[in-house]
Amino acid sequence: MRMENGSITVFLSLSLTIMLALIFTTIENARVNGLDTQLDLAADSAMDSLFALYDRQLMEKYGLLFLNGSGGNTEYSDLYLKNELQECIQYELNPKRNNSLSGITIYPMKLEEIRILDTVRATDFGGSVLEQEIVDYMKYKEVGNITDKLFGWKEVVEKGGSEQERIQDAEKTLSEATWENGTITNQAMIKPLEHNIIKEANHSEKGTMESQPEFDSERYKESIEKSVIHQAEEIKKNGFWKLIIPSGVSLSAIKVQKETLPSATSVTQMQWENKNLAEEAARMVLYGEYVLEYCSNFTSNKEKSGIQYETEYILFGKESDDENLKTCVNRLLWIREGLNAAHIFASASKMESALTLATAIVGWTMIPALVTAAQFVIVGVWAYAESLLDVRRLLNGKKVALVKTEQNWQLGIEGLTDFFNGIKQEEVEDEDGIFYEDYIRILLLMMNKTEKYYRTMDVIQQNMRQISPDFEMQNYVYAAEIYVEATANQLFLMIPIVRNTMNQRQYRIVTAIGRSY
Repeated sequence: MRMENGSITVFLSLSLTIMLALIFTTIENARVNGLDTQLDLAADSAMDSLFALYDRQLMEKYGLLFLNGSGGNTEYSDLYLKNELQECIQYELNPKRNNSLSGITIYPMKLEEIRILDTVRATDFGGSVLEQEIVDYMKYKEVGNITDKLFGWKEVVEKGGSEQERIQDAEKTLSEATWENGTITNQAMIKPLEHNIIKEANHSEKGTMESQPEFDSERYKESIEKSVIHQAEEIKKNGFWKLIIPSGVSLSAIKVQKETLPSATSVTQMQWENKNLAEEAARMVLYGEYVLEYCSNFTSNKEKSGIQYETEYILFGKESDDENLKTCVNRLLWIREGLNAAHIFASASKMESALTLATAIVGWTMIPALVTAAQFVIVGVWAYAESLLDVRRLLNGKKVALVKTEQNWQLGIEGLTDFFNGIKQEEVEDEDGIFYEDYIRILLLMMNKTEKYYRTMDVIQQNMRQISPDFEMQNYVYAAEIYVEATANQLFLMIPIVRNTMNQRQYRIVTAIGRSY
């Protein structure tokens, strides 16, 4: 029997074993990297599928993309999101679950855990989430129309720019005003007018009586009571609605159940950053355009089954339509009165007319200080009357200039008595003026952002509840971050020679991914 040398065979076998181990280890290493990528893709695809479940009715009615995190229930639940994600991820990781598919995959994994790390909802961060949604939507919706509006509005803004401080002063004064029995009560504005003329009268009367004991107090009182000063006070005392509300219009008195709305249940405070002023102004203008487009106001004639004056509610947040409209009219009156008074003071002819009327009322007293005091009160009365006429024109859908000139001034001093008596005045058309909605734009730009955002949510929630009774803005998700964990068995390391050198038989793969609209 002949003996053969087998050293080469043994060497080749050992070499081949080492080469196969190296090859399979390299392939397995690449596969492990592929498992990470596969889980990332599965989680990413699942998030896309989840966020594609945005509320279609909310999108159609308000153009907003939010995911209902309640799953049809009354409260938000992580479990609903997890169940939706789990179904999508399991399918991506194991497509053979569908019997119509055949073949094998080198990336089989078992889903072990899904966690919702964080969510951002519509009511979070001081309402800035809603603002971002609205601004993004308005940027791409009818961009040309919005651009035309903005350029068309540019002249108005430039005209009124020099009056911004006066408007803000009127706003400050208005913050001290209250509404009582259908009339404006403002201790900071009305009382000084009354107090000054009475003080001047008493002081002058006292001084005069020392030299002229015959000063006729009764005649003085009668003179005031027969003047436009007394008429204005009576209008303020008894209400001015008959002078400004369009004929045949009945005011809505629908009430708002505020205790269940986001502005009462979901407000989160936020420290607003000082962004680029131009960018911030553009965002606020876009937001205001959205409110005017999707929310009703007194002059919009949009049919609503809920509150009728939605924009006025966003501005003032009162509990009924009529309260919000009255407060809005109140605000417009004070703004117009301040600007109109500024025009009168700057007009020599109007100041002369006011002095002439003051002289006719109290000139017989021969007290210059009293005549001067009466002149300034008449300026206030004249500005107030012009403001009433301005607001009436606005509520009738007509234009009113932000800054008055001699050409577009409506009410002559000789027409004050007739105006306060309700006699219709001849009006001058003001083609360069702006509408009620344009004044609303100004008020929206000037108001507190957090209040504006949450009251907008109030309006949206009230209207959406007519479609879906369980609608809650706080349940709606704008962004989410998830954690996904899966396990996978070794595949190419299962040959005995390699397997025997490995302690770990299973891989643990994790990923975290976020998504937002």
